[in-house]
Amino acid sequence: MKQALFILILVTVMTSVAVAQTFNYLAPVTELQGTLNQTTAFYSEVNNLTANPITMQAIINRSQAPMSWLAVYCIDTICYSPFTDTVEFIAQPFGLDSILVDITPFDTTNDGWITVIVQPTGQPSAAQSITFHLWLVLGVEENPLTPLTHALLKACPNPFNATLSLNFTLGHAAITDLAIYDLQGNQVAQIFQGSATAGAHHFTWNPGNLASGVYLAKLSSGGKDQVSKVVYLR
Repeated sequence: MKQALFILILVTVMTSVAVAQTFNYLAPVTELQGTLNQTTAFYSEVNNLTANPITMQAIINRSQAPMSWLAVYCIDTICYSPFTDTVEFIAQPFGLDSILVDITPFDTTNDGWITVIVQPTGQPSAAQSITFHLWLVLGVEENPLTPLTHALLKACPNPFNATLSLNFTLGHAAITDLAIYDLQGNQVAQIFQGSATAGAHHFTWNPGNLASGVYLAKLSSGGKDQVSKVVYLR
């Protein structure tokens, strides 16, 4: 009886160790305001906490979004079709893999939620998930000449190897902050900070001697944040 109990405890402990703390799935922003017929990008990342590569599954659940809304995801630099629900990728030892979720609303339903589930292949008990919430302000799309108070940040070209163009539009003057961060959350460049007038704004960023890799362009204005993943190739 004691031996059976010891084996049961050992199996339980080993299972808990195997399931827990092998990776983290995180996102800096999970709720954004969207625009009808325009794509809003949510950034998230998978952090392998082990010294071994892990074969992972990413599963996208669109059941809480209107059927006319388009939702696709990209893992690192590979983007998948809007009909792909499950993909596999290799999470490298102590590495970061980015998952970008692009949502485009094609009707005026106020809200939609997209959930991305990440798990080691064959281990659904170890799954971690993030639900991304996109909401619309009805009536804005009726006048396409009226810019949003806080528009989706546009970054191009992406990937880039020299200079990145950053563009956004404001519906009225607002205190605005545009900065670049690395994946550890460190600010590496301050692009603009201050009062921005209504209308379109254009800036450029040259990373100079920064290392190649993935960076985050973050626009804060009107109490809302927008984050775009950019890939720098030297």
